[in-house]
Amino acid sequence: MSDLNLGAALKFLKVLITGPIFSLGDTPVSVMSIVIAGAIIAAGATLSHLLQKFLRSQFSSKLSFDRGLGYALSRILHYVMIAVSLLVALQSIGVNLTSLTVLGGFFGVGLGFGLQNVTSNFISGIILLFEQPIRVGDKVTVQNYIGTVKDIGLRSTVIDTFDNIRLILPNSVFIEQPVINWSHGDPKIRLHVPFGVAYGSDIDAVREAALSVAKKDDVMTGPRPEVRFLGFGDSSLDFELLVWILDPRKQFHTKSRIFFDLEKAFREADIEIPFPQRDLHVRSAPGLAGISQ
Repeated sequence: MSDLNLGAALKFLKVLITGPIFSLGDTPVSVMSIVIAGAIIAAGATLSHLLQKFLRSQFSSKLSFDRGLGYALSRILHYVMIAVSLLVALQSIGVNLTSLTVLGGFFGVGLGFGLQNVTSNFISGIILLFEQPIRVGDKVTVQNYIGTVKDIGLRSTVIDTFDNIRLILPNSVFIEQPVINWSHGDPKIRLHVPFGVAYGSDIDAVREAALSVAKKDDVMTGPRPEVRFLGFGDSSLDFELLVWILDPRKQFHTKSRIFFDLEKAFREADIEIPFPQRDLHVRSAPGLAGISQ
């Protein structure tokens, strides 16, 4: 009796696993087919992850190769393997892949109504991975944000700002808008430090005081620091101190240090830093004398 019950239970379990639970068009889908499809996708994702780690380690260990190229290849390989895994999983369920052309038609209609931004970001992501105007680890300025590129995906790019804020921007921003990449090319940059002094100040003393604050280790000796006379402002003689630094990441710290030292140097040299002021001239007119009395 127990053998009959066990046989019936096994038969019921077989029907439950292999029997169709729903249909995709004319294709019945069973629990077993879903499990197999899930296993294929999981295996593809795992293999993709392992290959990404292998490629990045290979490129990072060989200085003759470009790390950015290794990252781009690993990301593209990841997306290709995921796409192939999905197609194989669908085929294992029994879905006719030729029927996906119908879905492609619906997708095309969707593009016309609301997926333009998604498509734009997708294409921009591919451009970023191939052309590499920015790479993981680069210091960039975009939309008044400055930070380090942490990840480049097909839809968005992740940037960690210098204030430790994680910024997620659509990829189209990096294609359609100006982006400053501080990590490309020659690392040294020139800082412009504007300042003003009161009218009547000795401009030779002003130049000497300004150049003295540039004689620090955070400023390059060549090209040499330079002081430029910009013009006559409403309340001040306007100047600009130009200095070169080697590390763009230290530009804000260096500029702040120069402002502190400028204030101290001008105070020690009795050079006045003016504040905005206006001269008021009152003309005499008939009737004003009576009003003043």
